Amino acid sequence: MTDSDTGFVDEGVGVPPVEDLPLADAQAVVVCGGPNWKPQDRFLPLEVIRPVQVLTRAGGVACPWFDQYRDYGVSSIKLDPSGEWAVYATSTAVMRIWLHTGQFEDFEVPDLVDVHELTLAGDVLYAANTGRDEVVEMDAVTGKVLMRHSLAPFRSPRARALRSTAIETFHANQAFLDDDGHLMVLAHHAAGFRVLVHARRQLVRHGSGGVLDLTSGVTRDLRLFGPHNVRRHRDGWLINNSGRSEVMLLSTDWEVVGHLDLVGWGTGAAISDDGSILFGGIRATRRRYAKTGDRSETGVEVVALDGSSRLFVPFPRFEQVNGVELCSSEVADLLVSFGS
Repeated sequence: MTDSDTGFVDEGVGVPPVEDLPLADAQAVVVCGGPNWKPQDRFLPLEVIRPVQVLTRAGGVACPWFDQYRDYGVSSIKLDPSGEWAVYATSTAVMRIWLHTGQFEDFEVPDLVDVHELTLAGDVLYAANTGRDEVVEMDAVTGKVLMRHSLAPFRSPRARALRSTAIETFHANQAFLDDDGHLMVLAHHAAGFRVLVHARRQLVRHGSGGVLDLTSGVTRDLRLFGPHNVRRHRDGWLINNSGRSEVMLLSTDWEVVGHLDLVGWGTGAAISDDGSILFGGIRATRRRYAKTGDRSETGVEVVALDGSSRLFVPFPRFEQVNGVELCSSEVADLLVSFGS
Protein backbone atom coordinates (compact mmCIF):
# COMPACT_ATOMS: atom_id res chain seq x y z
CA MET A 1 0.00 0.00 0.00
CA THR A 2 1.32 3.42 -0.94
CA ASP A 3 -0.15 6.65 0.36
CA SER A 4 0.01 9.21 -2.45
CA ASP A 5 0.28 12.18 -0.09
CA THR A 6 2.94 10.85 2.27
CA GLY A 7 4.82 8.45 0.00
CA PHE A 8 4.66 5.87 2.80
CA VAL A 9 5.01 2.29 1.59
CA ASP A 10 3.45 -0.36 3.84
CA GLU A 11 5.91 -3.24 4.16
CA GLY A 12 5.25 -4.76 7.57
CA VAL A 13 6.38 -2.60 10.48
CA GLY A 14 9.45 -1.53 8.56
CA VAL A 15 12.01 -2.35 11.30
CA PRO A 16 14.71 -4.61 9.81
CA PRO A 17 17.09 -6.88 11.79
CA VAL A 18 19.50 -5.09 14.14
CA GLU A 19 22.30 -7.56 14.74
CA ASP A 20 24.31 -5.33 17.08
CA LEU A 21 21.35 -4.47 19.34
CA PRO A 22 22.77 -4.82 22.90
CA LEU A 23 20.11 -7.16 24.28
CA ALA A 24 20.44 -10.36 26.27
CA ASP A 25 19.60 -13.47 24.26
CA ALA A 26 16.16 -13.91 25.84
CA GLN A 27 15.26 -10.22 25.96
CA ALA A 28 13.13 -7.86 23.87
CA VAL A 29 12.14 -4.20 23.74
CA VAL A 30 8.46 -3.23 23.81
CA VAL A 31 7.68 0.16 22.25
CA CYS A 32 4.33 1.96 22.40
CA GLY A 33 3.20 5.11 20.67
CA GLY A 34 0.90 6.28 17.91
CA PRO A 35 0.01 9.27 15.77
CA ASN A 36 0.72 12.86 16.72
CA TRP A 37 -2.01 14.24 18.96
CA LYS A 38 -3.08 17.10 16.67
CA PRO A 39 -4.22 16.29 13.12
CA GLN A 40 -2.22 19.19 11.68
CA ASP A 41 0.99 17.49 12.87
CA ARG A 42 0.24 14.11 11.33
CA PHE A 43 2.21 12.82 8.36
CA LEU A 44 1.09 9.16 8.28
CA PRO A 45 -2.34 7.75 7.39
CA LEU A 46 -3.89 6.29 10.55
CA GLU A 47 -4.32 2.85 8.99
CA VAL A 48 -0.55 2.27 8.96
CA ILE A 49 0.01 3.14 12.64
CA ARG A 50 0.91 0.13 14.85
CA PRO A 51 0.59 1.38 18.47
CA VAL A 52 2.61 -1.41 20.16
CA GLN A 53 5.61 -3.10 18.60
CA VAL A 54 8.31 -5.49 19.80
CA LEU A 55 11.97 -5.14 18.86
CA THR A 56 14.61 -7.89 18.97
CA ARG A 57 17.80 -8.43 17.03
CA ALA A 58 15.58 -10.03 14.37
CA GLY A 59 13.77 -6.70 13.81
CA GLY A 60 10.35 -5.31 14.65
CA VAL A 61 7.01 -7.09 15.02
CA ALA A 62 3.63 -5.45 15.66
CA CYS A 63 1.21 -6.54 18.40
CA PRO A 64 -2.14 -6.68 16.54
CA TRP A 65 -4.38 -6.37 19.63
CA PHE A 66 -3.41 -2.74 20.00
CA ASP A 67 -4.26 -1.75 16.43
CA GLN A 68 -7.75 -0.85 17.68
CA TYR A 69 -6.15 2.24 19.29
CA ARG A 70 -4.66 3.66 16.10
CA ASP A 71 -6.64 6.91 16.32
CA TYR A 72 -4.81 8.15 19.42
CA GLY A 73 -2.26 5.47 20.20
CA VAL A 74 -1.12 3.81 23.42
CA SER A 75 0.34 6.28 25.90
CA SER A 76 2.01 3.80 28.26
CA ILE A 77 2.44 0.07 28.85
CA LYS A 78 3.81 -1.67 31.96
CA LEU A 79 4.53 -5.36 32.37
CA ASP A 80 3.90 -7.44 35.47
CA PRO A 81 7.31 -8.68 36.71
CA SER A 82 5.92 -12.23 36.89
CA GLY A 83 4.95 -12.10 33.21
CA GLU A 84 1.26 -12.78 33.84
CA TRP A 85 -0.24 -9.51 32.59
CA ALA A 86 0.34 -6.11 31.06
CA VAL A 87 -1.43 -2.87 31.93
CA TYR A 88 -1.68 -0.10 29.38
CA ALA A 89 -3.24 3.30 28.93
CA THR A 90 -4.79 5.28 26.15
CA SER A 91 -5.58 8.97 26.61
CA THR A 92 -8.87 8.17 28.40
CA ALA A 93 -8.61 4.63 29.83
CA VAL A 94 -6.44 2.17 31.77
CA MET A 95 -6.74 -1.51 30.86
CA ARG A 96 -5.15 -4.90 31.46
CA ILE A 97 -4.57 -8.01 29.38
CA TRP A 98 -3.85 -11.41 30.98
CA LEU A 99 -1.20 -12.78 28.68
CA HIS A 100 -1.64 -16.50 29.34
CA THR A 101 -5.44 -16.67 29.49
CA GLY A 102 -6.33 -14.15 26.79
CA GLN A 103 -8.58 -12.16 29.15
CA PHE A 104 -9.07 -8.41 28.91
CA GLU A 105 -10.38 -5.94 31.48
CA ASP A 106 -11.04 -2.21 31.51
CA PHE A 107 -10.35 -0.64 34.91
CA GLU A 108 -13.24 1.76 34.16
CA VAL A 109 -11.57 4.72 35.86
CA PRO A 110 -13.81 7.80 35.47
CA ASP A 111 -12.68 11.22 34.25
CA LEU A 112 -9.35 10.33 32.67
CA VAL A 113 -8.13 13.09 30.36
CA ASP A 114 -4.86 12.80 28.42
CA VAL A 115 -3.28 10.03 30.50
CA HIS A 116 0.50 9.98 30.26
CA GLU A 117 2.89 7.49 31.87
CA LEU A 118 1.86 4.62 34.13
CA THR A 119 4.10 3.57 37.00
CA LEU A 120 3.92 0.15 38.63
CA ALA A 121 5.18 0.04 42.23
CA GLY A 122 4.56 -3.37 43.73
CA ASP A 123 0.80 -3.86 43.97
CA VAL A 124 0.06 -0.19 43.27
CA LEU A 125 -0.37 1.42 39.87
CA TYR A 126 -0.10 5.18 39.39
CA ALA A 127 -1.43 7.04 36.33
CA ALA A 128 -0.48 10.61 35.48
CA ASN A 129 -3.92 12.03 34.64
CA THR A 130 -2.37 14.98 32.88
CA GLY A 131 -5.49 16.79 31.71
CA ARG A 132 -6.86 16.86 35.26
CA ASP A 133 -3.70 17.93 37.14
CA GLU A 134 -3.78 14.79 39.26
CA VAL A 135 -2.38 11.34 39.94
CA VAL A 136 -4.75 8.38 40.07
CA GLU A 137 -3.61 5.64 42.44
CA MET A 138 -5.01 2.16 41.74
CA ASP A 139 -4.75 -1.32 43.17
CA ALA A 140 -2.74 -3.11 40.48
CA VAL A 141 -4.34 -6.46 41.37
CA THR A 142 -8.02 -5.47 41.40
CA GLY A 143 -7.88 -2.33 39.22
CA LYS A 144 -9.85 -0.36 41.81
CA VAL A 145 -9.11 3.32 42.40
CA LEU A 146 -7.53 3.83 45.83
CA MET A 147 -7.02 7.58 45.78
CA ARG A 148 -6.92 10.60 43.48
CA HIS A 149 -4.08 13.01 44.32
CA SER A 150 -4.68 16.59 43.17
CA LEU A 151 -1.71 18.79 42.27
CA ALA A 152 -3.69 21.95 43.12
CA PRO A 153 -1.76 22.69 46.36
CA PHE A 154 1.40 23.20 44.26
CA ARG A 155 -0.22 25.63 41.81
CA SER A 156 0.98 29.23 41.81
CA PRO A 157 -1.79 31.86 41.99
CA ARG A 158 -0.42 33.14 38.67
CA ALA A 159 -0.68 29.79 36.91
CA ARG A 160 -2.88 29.55 33.85
CA ALA A 161 -4.54 26.58 32.16
CA LEU A 162 -2.73 25.05 29.22
CA ARG A 163 -5.63 23.22 27.60
CA SER A 164 -9.27 23.73 26.71
CA THR A 165 -10.23 21.73 29.82
CA ALA A 166 -9.34 24.92 31.78
CA ILE A 167 -7.78 22.59 34.37
CA GLU A 168 -4.34 21.42 33.25
CA THR A 169 -1.53 23.74 34.36
CA PHE A 170 1.39 21.46 35.30
CA HIS A 171 1.45 19.00 32.38
CA ALA A 172 2.25 16.10 34.72
CA ASN A 173 4.11 13.38 32.82
CA GLN A 174 4.76 10.75 35.47
CA ALA A 175 4.16 9.80 39.11
CA PHE A 176 6.76 7.72 40.94
CA LEU A 177 8.07 6.86 44.41
CA ASP A 178 11.38 8.14 45.74
CA ASP A 179 13.71 6.22 48.06
CA ASP A 180 11.70 7.32 51.11
CA GLY A 181 8.43 6.12 49.62
CA HIS A 182 7.24 9.66 48.90
CA LEU A 183 4.83 10.04 45.99
CA MET A 184 6.49 12.31 43.43
CA VAL A 185 5.32 13.89 40.17
CA LEU A 186 7.45 14.95 37.21
CA ALA A 187 5.93 18.03 35.57
CA HIS A 188 6.71 20.40 32.72
CA HIS A 189 5.79 23.39 34.93
CA ALA A 190 6.71 22.90 38.58
CA ALA A 191 4.42 25.68 39.82
CA GLY A 192 1.91 25.52 36.99
CA PHE A 193 2.21 27.34 33.68
CA ARG A 194 3.02 31.03 34.19
CA VAL A 195 3.19 33.13 31.04
CA LEU A 196 5.88 35.63 32.08
CA VAL A 197 8.07 33.06 33.81
CA HIS A 198 7.87 30.81 30.77
CA ALA A 199 8.81 33.68 28.44
CA ARG A 200 11.79 34.72 30.58
CA ARG A 201 13.11 31.20 30.82
CA GLN A 202 12.78 30.66 27.08
CA LEU A 203 15.20 33.56 26.60
CA VAL A 204 17.88 31.88 28.70
CA ARG A 205 17.11 28.42 27.28
CA HIS A 206 15.85 26.55 30.28
CA GLY A 207 12.37 25.59 31.39
CA SER A 208 10.45 25.37 34.63
CA GLY A 209 10.17 21.60 34.79
CA GLY A 210 10.76 19.75 38.02
CA VAL A 211 9.40 17.33 40.60
CA LEU A 212 6.62 17.78 43.13
CA ASP A 213 6.78 15.82 46.38
CA LEU A 214 3.12 15.11 47.14
CA THR A 215 4.02 13.56 50.49
CA SER A 216 6.08 16.42 51.94
CA GLY A 217 4.67 19.29 49.89
CA VAL A 218 8.12 20.30 48.60
CA THR A 219 8.61 21.53 45.01
CA ARG A 220 11.95 21.14 43.23
CA ASP A 221 12.22 23.38 40.18
CA LEU A 222 15.01 21.67 38.22
CA ARG A 223 14.83 24.06 35.24
CA LEU A 224 14.09 21.17 32.91
CA PHE A 225 12.49 21.75 29.53
CA GLY A 226 9.69 19.30 28.72
CA PRO A 227 10.93 16.51 31.06
CA HIS A 228 9.79 12.89 30.75
CA ASN A 229 10.57 9.48 32.23
CA VAL A 230 12.20 9.47 35.65
CA ARG A 231 14.24 6.29 36.07
CA ARG A 232 16.46 5.00 38.86
CA HIS A 233 20.04 4.88 37.65
CA ARG A 234 22.58 3.39 40.01
CA ASP A 235 22.84 5.83 42.95
CA GLY A 236 20.65 8.53 41.45
CA TRP A 237 18.09 9.41 38.82
CA LEU A 238 17.87 9.69 35.06
CA ILE A 239 15.41 12.06 33.37
CA ASN A 240 14.70 12.75 29.70
CA ASN A 241 15.16 16.51 29.35
CA SER A 242 13.22 16.24 26.12
CA GLY A 243 13.13 19.86 24.99
CA ARG A 244 16.91 19.98 25.11
CA SER A 245 17.41 16.59 23.39
CA GLU A 246 19.40 15.21 26.28
CA VAL A 247 19.33 12.82 29.21
CA MET A 248 20.13 14.34 32.60
CA LEU A 249 21.80 12.28 35.34
CA LEU A 250 21.00 13.48 38.85
CA SER A 251 21.99 12.52 42.38
CA THR A 252 19.48 11.22 44.92
CA ASP A 253 19.22 14.86 46.09
CA TRP A 254 18.29 16.01 42.55
CA GLU A 255 21.60 17.69 41.82
CA VAL A 256 22.74 17.42 38.18
CA VAL A 257 25.84 15.23 37.91
CA GLY A 258 25.98 14.74 34.15
CA HIS A 259 24.16 14.71 30.85
CA LEU A 260 24.22 12.91 27.53
CA ASP A 261 22.99 14.29 24.22
CA LEU A 262 20.27 12.48 22.28
CA VAL A 263 19.38 12.83 18.61
CA GLY A 264 15.97 14.36 19.33
CA TRP A 265 13.00 14.77 21.68
CA GLY A 266 13.11 11.83 24.09
CA THR A 267 9.95 10.11 25.33
CA GLY A 268 10.18 6.63 26.76
CA ALA A 269 13.18 5.17 28.56
CA ALA A 270 14.35 1.75 29.68
CA ILE A 271 17.72 0.98 31.25
CA SER A 272 19.55 -2.34 30.95
CA ASP A 273 19.84 -4.50 34.06
CA ASP A 274 23.49 -3.53 34.56
CA GLY A 275 22.71 0.19 34.24
CA SER A 276 24.96 0.71 31.24
CA ILE A 277 22.55 1.07 28.29
CA LEU A 278 19.61 3.40 27.70
CA PHE A 279 16.87 2.41 25.27
CA GLY A 280 15.20 5.75 24.61
CA GLY A 281 12.22 6.68 22.47
CA ILE A 282 12.85 9.53 20.04
CA ARG A 283 10.08 11.56 18.48
CA ALA A 284 10.36 13.26 15.09
CA THR A 285 9.84 17.02 15.37
CA ARG A 286 6.16 17.86 15.04
CA ARG A 287 5.18 19.55 11.82
CA ARG A 288 4.16 22.86 13.44
CA TYR A 289 7.59 23.31 15.01
CA ALA A 290 9.87 21.75 12.42
CA LYS A 291 12.85 23.72 11.12
CA THR A 292 15.57 22.74 8.70
CA GLY A 293 17.83 20.19 10.37
CA ASP A 294 15.30 19.01 12.97
CA ARG A 295 14.74 15.32 13.66
CA SER A 296 12.67 13.79 10.86
CA GLU A 297 12.59 10.14 12.05
CA THR A 298 10.83 8.52 14.99
CA GLY A 299 12.45 5.53 16.65
CA VAL A 300 14.54 4.18 19.51
CA GLU A 301 18.05 5.40 20.29
CA VAL A 302 20.24 2.88 22.09
CA VAL A 303 22.96 4.70 24.00
CA ALA A 304 25.80 3.53 26.23
CA LEU A 305 25.53 5.83 29.24
CA ASP A 306 29.30 6.20 29.36
CA GLY A 307 29.07 7.75 25.88
CA SER A 308 31.06 4.99 24.21
CA SER A 309 28.49 3.87 21.64
CA ARG A 310 25.05 4.51 20.21
CA LEU A 311 22.75 3.38 17.46
CA PHE A 312 19.37 4.57 16.18
CA VAL A 313 16.58 2.20 15.16
CA PRO A 314 13.87 3.91 13.05
CA PHE A 315 10.23 2.94 13.69
CA PRO A 316 8.35 4.14 10.60
CA ARG A 317 4.96 2.98 11.88
CA PHE A 318 4.94 5.57 14.71
CA GLU A 319 4.68 9.34 14.51
CA GLN A 320 5.63 9.53 18.17
CA VAL A 321 7.03 7.06 20.67
CA ASN A 322 5.42 7.25 24.11
CA GLY A 323 7.00 4.41 26.05
CA VAL A 324 9.85 1.90 25.97
CA GLU A 325 10.07 -1.21 28.19
CA LEU A 326 12.38 -4.21 28.40
CA CYS A 327 10.93 -7.68 28.84
CA SER A 328 11.66 -11.35 28.27
CA SER A 329 11.28 -12.87 24.82
CA GLU A 330 8.49 -15.06 26.24
CA VAL A 331 6.44 -12.03 27.32
CA ALA A 332 7.12 -10.34 23.99
CA ASP A 333 5.82 -13.40 22.14
CA LEU A 334 2.65 -13.38 24.28
CA LEU A 335 2.08 -9.69 23.51
CA VAL A 336 2.41 -10.35 19.79
CA SER A 337 -0.01 -13.28 19.89
CA PHE A 338 -2.59 -11.78 22.30
CA GLY A 339 -6.10 -11.70 20.88
CA SER A 340 -5.24 -13.79 17.85
